Amino acid sequence: MGRSVWVIVAAAGESLRAPGEVPKQFRRLGDSTVIETVVDRFARMREVAGIVVALPPSGITPLSGLTLRDIEAPAR
Repeated sequence: MGRSVWVIVAAAGESLRAPGEVPKQFRRLGDSTVIETVVDRFARMREVAGIVVALPPSGITPLSGLTLRDIEAPAR
């Protein structure tokens, strides 16, 4: 089976059920953040053709230090 599935990761929430200074998607989970772990797991699946991460505007800066591959267009 080839790469035929796109994944949309909804990470624009406000973490109201998990309060804290850092939004849940940017909290550390071992050596990585939650969002890094999620994207990495999907990226390892051979069926996945691409991954879209939906973030609030305030979520762009925390991702700037991450190593992301194949970014085709800036977030809007």
